[in-house]
Amino acid sequence: MTAFDAYAALKAAHNLSTGDRQYQLLQTFVSIHQNHKENLPEYLSRSQVARDHLLTALPTTATAADLLSTIVAFFSLQNLEDTKENQLLKDTLQRTTNISETTLETAYRKEQTSRTTNVIVAKQESANSHQGGQQQQQQQQQQQQS
Repeated sequence: MTAFDAYAALKAAHNLSTGDRQYQLLQTFVSIHQNHKENLPEYLSRSQVARDHLLTALPTTATAADLLSTIVAFFSLQNLEDTKENQLLKDTLQRTTNISETTLETAYRKEQTSRTTNVIVAKQESANSHQGGQQQQQQQQQQQQS
């Protein structure tokens, strides 16, 4: 085993390339701002370090298109409306292996179908409950008239 092979094995064993990690690193990268009185080369250096950390978290076969897909996915998740449902969705998706547009497209469709179904079921239950209440009132009125 060469030194390179040993390094690759260690990197594979200890480098967390999960969607959650990628998301955190991308969040760090896009939130970098120049500090008060920080010189420009130092500011750029911090950006480059954050970029390098993000790149090492991506699979070694990642392309520019893969990175852009991750960026689109990041902003799509980041900019969801702030609701409990969406926070739960974010938490779940950030734990997937690779967050991408494709992953989100599938997850968003599935989640929307679930939400739509839940609304329909809730409306039906409400209508049934209301209808049941009306029937009970009619029965009581009929009994009183008898």
